[in-house]
Amino acid sequence: MLDSLYSRYREVWVWDSEFIPVPGWRVTPVCMVATEARSGISKELWFDHPGQHVANPLSFGPDALHIVYSAGAELSFALAAGWGLPRNVLDLWVERRNFTNNKVTEHGEYIRTGLIDTCHDYGVYDTTAAEIKDSMHERISAGYPYTLEESQKIMAYCRDDVKMLLALAHKMVPQIEDIDQALHRGRCMRGQALVEWNGVPADVDTLARLNRSTMAVRRSVIRAFQNEHSVGIYTFDKKDEPHFSNKSCTAWVRGMGFGEKEWPSTTVGVYMDDEFLEAQGRQYADKFPAIAQLRQLRKFLTIAKTEFKFAVGPDGRNRTWLKPFTARSSRSQPETSANIPNATKALRSLLKPREGEVLLHRDWSNAEYGIATAGSDD
Repeated sequence: MLDSLYSRYREVWVWDSEFIPVPGWRVTPVCMVATEARSGISKELWFDHPGQHVANPLSFGPDALHIVYSAGAELSFALAAGWGLPRNVLDLWVERRNFTNNKVTEHGEYIRTGLIDTCHDYGVYDTTAAEIKDSMHERISAGYPYTLEESQKIMAYCRDDVKMLLALAHKMVPQIEDIDQALHRGRCMRGQALVEWNGVPADVDTLARLNRSTMAVRRSVIRAFQNEHSVGIYTFDKKDEPHFSNKSCTAWVRGMGFGEKEWPSTTVGVYMDDEFLEAQGRQYADKFPAIAQLRQLRKFLTIAKTEFKFAVGPDGRNRTWLKPFTARSSRSQPETSANIPNATKALRSLLKPREGEVLLHRDWSNAEYGIATAGSDD
């Protein structure tokens, strides 16, 4: 069932790794298990301590293909181990997203894309229990040292994931319509892994100042917005803490002349979903600029609660999982609370190049239309 891959590659490796995640920093390798699909040869590695260097047992050259599930994890592991990146990657999690993005179940729920759920949907039922998976993740994340018994359990857990993934590959790969496009998506994951590995430079001094004054900053930006537009969407209690008022916001929206058709209501007030606000702000940018500004304010307040949670490593660089192919449009969707480039515009000034560096922050406008136009030769 993997014959189409065997004809293209001398080796087809299916593998999984375990590592210790560190917010804002690079992962710490713990172990890896790999099986060569055609020959059945297996390779296993265990790292006895952080920073240990172990030779790469796999070929990363052009004649080898690497099948993984959520490649960002395994590629981060490979970089942290000092191996570089494999030339060819087939990410079955990305292919699952490609098959299911924007689709729902018969109950109207978005389709789950975790390894166990995906295996079950493809008829692979010999899987690890979710409770075991959660407990193993918790213990691995707690870090070194591991007892002999713990290391054996972790290796067995990793081995079982590879077994599941190999069974899934036999079922899933034949359904991939264009393997070259799938491999291109794998190349995209290599790029994403490097972005996550390198991170972006942050202004750590300003961030520290903001964290010392988060609550005062919250009050200040709310008052500035309300004074500029003469609105009372937020109220302040006796402790001078701000609270969003659905009633006042609804009155403001209706006062601008928006009826139920243009701006529908929910059970608590007018609809305030971020995507809806973004669309309204763009459509009425000239007549009602306050709409776009309110969206940015709400986004800012979501990030700035008791303190800013941007994941900044010891080298002063902001690193987060970019969550590629996650949005319904298959765009990346990193957490705005952890990722400075995805934060509200006012906070992007926290991006700060080092001496001798130039940093550009750009966003394509209406990229989907450009892609559709190019693809249709219009």
